[in-house]
Amino acid sequence: MVERSHIENVLLSSNVMLQEVDLMAKCPKCGKEVSTPKKTWKMAGRKDKSGRRNELTIGLFEHCGKTFRSVLGKRKI
Repeated sequence: MVERSHIENVLLSSNVMLQEVDLMAKCPKCGKEVSTPKKTWKMAGRKDKSGRRNELTIGLFEHCGKTFRSVLGKRKI
């Protein structure tokens, strides 16, 4: 199991501010909060009205035998 401090170090090294990142996601099956993602990655989101994009930080979580994704953070790029 990955410790939260390791995840924080990975996010810091990838230039994501921890104030923007919520490491919790809600399980779609039981509704319980899950705090440790198996994997995280970044992707560019859709453009807003002014033409700027959001950079999304996505996390892959597993709980109750289900694997699900959740947005952990957003920032304008």
